Amino acid sequence: MENKNKVRQVTKVCDTCEFCGVPRINCICNRVSRINTKSQIWILSSQKEVTRPTNTARLIKLVNEGSTEIFIWERKIPPAKLIELIEGEEFEVYLLFPVDEENKHREKTFEKTDKKAAFIIIDGTWQEAKKIFNRSPYLKLLPLLTLNIEKESQFKLRRGIPEGGICTIEAAMKGLEINDEHSSAKALEATFELFQRSYKAGANGHKCE
Repeated sequence: MENKNKVRQVTKVCDTCEFCGVPRINCICNRVSRINTKSQIWILSSQKEVTRPTNTARLIKLVNEGSTEIFIWERKIPPAKLIELIEGEEFEVYLLFPVDEENKHREKTFEKTDKKAAFIIIDGTWQEAKKIFNRSPYLKLLPLLTLNIEKESQFKLRRGIPEGGICTIEAAMKGLEINDEHSSAKALEATFELFQRSYKAGANGHKCE
């Protein structure tokens, strides 16, 4: 009986909020500052990634709801709305993705224009992101914007982040910084730090103040 009670307690502690992903004991939905960025952040997420509790794309949507869209990638069903946005005339669209020798010709320096900036971020593990990139023709014509990674990723809730790799919310911060939205980038950074601290504590059954 004692062991069963322990199982129930762990299950209850690890029950996570569907919006922020943090164990409910430390839900941060009402503790983060909301922003409304000039930049659009469009996230193309694998089906597996969007359900992971440690997913950071949902944090961007939580904090920056009016300027963030999350699209689910499916191999046989391209995201019609995202493609429509890419092909429209309203936005200057960049794909935030590492540049290698094969696609170096697509690398572009960010330039401010009369159009609104829009940053597409592929959300998933590195293997999932590469698959999405390689199997999505609508991404092939987009200019690639390489991010200047000055320090290693601060994402500590997962293992296996490749050298020079960063997580989705960190990529969004970089995009905002490039577009001179530094205060908004700081707001995302504060949310990211609170998320990790609250998640770790909640996973261990502790209340995070």
